[in-house]
Amino acid sequence: MPDYLVRGIDEKLAVRIKDYARDRQVTLNDGVLELISAGLDSRAAHVALSGGPRAAERATDVHTIGGSWNSDEASAFADALRALEGLPR
Repeated sequence: MPDYLVRGIDEKLAVRIKDYARDRQVTLNDGVLELISAGLDSRAAHVALSGGPRAAERATDVHTIGGSWNSDEASAFADALRALEGLPR
């Protein structure tokens, strides 16, 4: 399993990620993995929405299974994604 080093996480984002992990009662690493996975699932659902009616049904199913985030969680995740965008591909 590969490891990634994420650089340039500002203090505000770091606190939000730590808060997320603490609130979920998971390790910081597991919290970050949850956020990344949820973001990728959310992106896949968004892409599926543009793929026709059947894709929209699948996206809705994913949303139902995954639940929803409150505004703090959604904002923390958006900040995490912005930080990840700077990683080399």
